[in-house]
Amino acid sequence: MLKVGAGTLSFTGTNSHRMGTRIKEGALSVFDSRSLGARLTMGGGSLVLSGTTAVTQVVNFAATSRVSVRASGNPALTGALGGAGDFMKDGLGRLLLSGSGALTGRVIVVQGTLKVTNAAVLAKVCSLVVGNT
Repeated sequence: MLKVGAGTLSFTGTNSHRMGTRIKEGALSVFDSRSLGARLTMGGGSLVLSGTTAVTQVVNFAATSRVSVRASGNPALTGALGGAGDFMKDGLGRLLLSGSGALTGRVIVVQGTLKVTNAAVLAKVCSLVVGNT
């Protein structure tokens, strides 16, 4: 599934597609990570998470992309993380990074809290920026 265009697309249930999901433009709002398929490629745009959604899929940051967390949310990225694209965290909620792998682009926390429980994820990051950019 390829998400393009400026608007927001919401997945509110589970989908049965086995292929992965690629976000190129706009926003994809996810309430159940099973709707993403086998893997997620962030090629731009935003992934919007709320509640306690745990994204267990492999997530590749191929280009500068955002993960937005709603104020009431405490979701997590628990799958393998990778890619050279910049990872931007925004939204008032807390995002937990507990997956394996390593990000190699910049990690930018624009708003809210980013909690990392596996330091290896940040071992190859070229810079960590906290605050507005």
